[in-house]
Amino acid sequence: MYKTLDLTIKYKYHIKGFSNLIFWKKHLINIKTGNFKKSCYNGGSVGYWLDNKTFKSITWIKNNLVEVKQDYCPF
Repeated sequence: MYKTLDLTIKYKYHIKGFSNLIFWKKHLINIKTGNFKKSCYNGGSVGYWLDNKTFKSITWIKNNLVEVKQDYCPF
């Protein structure tokens, strides 16, 4: 038998160009797969691997955060 966990997250920011990556309580989460990403040290800077070939530093990520637009749901 499989154990599953459903998690509902309210978030405000995502990274420009990577709409499936969000910040929630100082964690970077891929909302498509549900994976938490860990910060890494690469080339003298601390940052995150956004995909297999793209590493960005924390300062770059902070400068490219975009607020998520709230959608109206009538029900």
